[in-house]
Amino acid sequence: MFYILHIYLAHALAVATAYVQGGTAAFLLSNNGMTPTRTYPDWYGPGVYVAWVVIVASLYPVCRAFAAVKARRHDWWLSYL
Repeated sequence: MFYILHIYLAHALAVATAYVQGGTAAFLLSNNGMTPTRTYPDWYGPGVYVAWVVIVASLYPVCRAFAAVKARRHDWWLSYL
């Protein structure tokens, strides 16, 4: 559950941060791949570590609650999540 959620949350947080700082999120919304000539905004370096801590801290209660649901209920479809 964490793996799937963190991908979407990290991307949404990066796009929101880019727009809040008055920049553009074009480098996050295009599918150009990782090229060596790609330039990133200044916030992208150190801001990634701050975002990582925020994402891990915010998803911990969600994953813990989901683990409790899986422990209480034994529905067949929960084994696939």
